[in-house]
Amino acid sequence: MPKISKYKLEKEIYDSISRELRDIFAETKDKKDIENFLNDLLTPTEKIMLAKRLAIVIMLERMYPFRVISKTLKVSEATIGTVKERLDRNGSGFEVVFAYLDRKKPSEIYRKINKIVRLFAMPPYAGRGRWKFLDGIEE
Repeated sequence: MPKISKYKLEKEIYDSISRELRDIFAETKDKKDIENFLNDLLTPTEKIMLAKRLAIVIMLERMYPFRVISKTLKVSEATIGTVKERLDRNGSGFEVVFAYLDRKKPSEIYRKINKIVRLFAMPPYAGRGRWKFLDGIEE
């Protein structure tokens, strides 16, 4: 998790910076410019964190169980719960993402998530031990 300074910004300054950041994204049309900006602005860890949060939202919207999301993305169920709470509480920002992904049919991100789940979170289809993962599940 990224470190946050203990010194808080005044609300007025924070709001101003947030508006500027929003406007930069809204007005920048060139994908390469946005990519360069994000590469300069975010650390590799922050980019991974944001990518995982986006994947969590998509997987929650697709009704994946917490356990599958956790195992696939290597995140805690508490993190998934926090993201789900935000999704359930308002989620209007997420609706924009879902609409965008639905317009890109068939969406590449949905195919990639399904592939990752099959590779890392689901038992093999055949062979000895394919149901061994059930041993750790409490009744």
